[in-house]
Amino acid sequence: MRLRTVVEHLNAAATMTCWHTHMVPLFLQTSDYMRAVLHASSTASGDELEARVQARLAMQELLQNVVKSTFVIHELALRLMVGGAEVQSAQVLHLMFMANRQNITVRIVPAANGAHAGLAGPFTRLTFAKYEPLIWVETENSSLFAEADAAIEGYERVIRALDDDALDVDASKELMVRLYENLCVNY
Repeated sequence: MRLRTVVEHLNAAATMTCWHTHMVPLFLQTSDYMRAVLHASSTASGDELEARVQARLAMQELLQNVVKSTFVIHELALRLMVGGAEVQSAQVLHLMFMANRQNITVRIVPAANGAHAGLAGPFTRLTFAKYEPLIWVETENSSLFAEADAAIEGYERVIRALDDDALDVDASKELMVRLYENLCVNY
């Protein structure tokens, strides 16, 4: 999947719903968090790391064009120590700020819930004013856009189930505050 295709879809999207199981979604990551994620990756060489961070930051700017963005994040993604306590606490603080934007909703699926509909992994649903929805699945080395009706409906069932499992917006913000305060004690 070429970056240009992703950018074109994001530019045309009316809404975006992202689910992530083990890290903060790309569109909400700080640059230091990105660097730590890419540094841990076995596919990002040291000399291309900064170029990849800059490309990801440029993609984040597209978020301003999307009318409504909903991010559903598993609690363990916020507890996973990425880059150390300082980087992780700055990331959670950034997430709290982003959650206060008018066009952004952040909801957390509590770890105490146990198994959930999103166990198969992260994905992003894009909807459009003039086109059918798409599902974007990004892996270590590739991306896939699913367009088939059956695939879209399957992912939409997962989104509905995650919506039922996730904390509401206010409880999600309260959890982020508690996580941030706990992280600040560690550095």
